[in-house]
Amino acid sequence: MNMHDINKKYDIAVLDIPYGQFTSTTHEVQILLISKTRQISKKAIIISMIDMSEDIIHSGFTIVDKIILNKTNGFSRYITVCN
Repeated sequence: MNMHDINKKYDIAVLDIPYGQFTSTTHEVQILLISKTRQISKKAIIISMIDMSEDIIHSGFTIVDKIILNKTNGFSRYITVCN
C-alpha cells in the first residue's frame, strides 16, 4: 500500500524515511512523506539519517524530543518524537 493513498486518521505513526542508500529518493519526496504523516496522524516518531527538524516543524508538527544514535558503520539516525 502506498501511504499517499491512506485517508484514515491515526493516533500515532512511525515514519522511517527512505535515506537514498537502498531506495532512490529525493529531499522533496522525504518532505512529502513527512507532510502526509502529519495529515494522517496526531503524533509521530520520525526516523531519518539527517536532521530534518526544520521540515518536520514546517509540516505542522511540534518536536517533543529528539535523539541522535550514532551507528558503528559511520552514520547516524535521528529519532524525532512529534505532536
